[in-house]
Amino acid sequence: MEMAEFLNGYYGPGSFKVDIDDYYFNMREKVEEYPEIIEAAREAMRRAGIETQEKPIRGGTDGVSISFMGIPCPNIFSGCQNGQSVKEFISIQTMEKSVEVILNIIQIFAER
Repeated sequence: MEMAEFLNGYYGPGSFKVDIDDYYFNMREKVEEYPEIIEAAREAMRRAGIETQEKPIRGGTDGVSISFMGIPCPNIFSGCQNGQSVKEFISIQTMEKSVEVILNIIQIFAER
């Protein structure tokens, strides 16, 4: 806001306008409404032989948007290493484990 006032003082009134809108929310409140999906993800990882490490992360924009449209989308591992850096990578073996977890989630819900 102060920057817009400064720039309007320099370039003339009405040259700049600032609108602030919330568009990126915390998906946790939506996902927590469905504890069964969190438990399914935990079980799917156990079945794949993966020890879970749960920690808060900044969710993906797609997952947040979809969660707030009524389809809860908890983040599960993708297997990437060094995320958001120029050295980001993923191994074939980790991608295979990621697929195994997803298939396990499908199986868990099919069993219900």
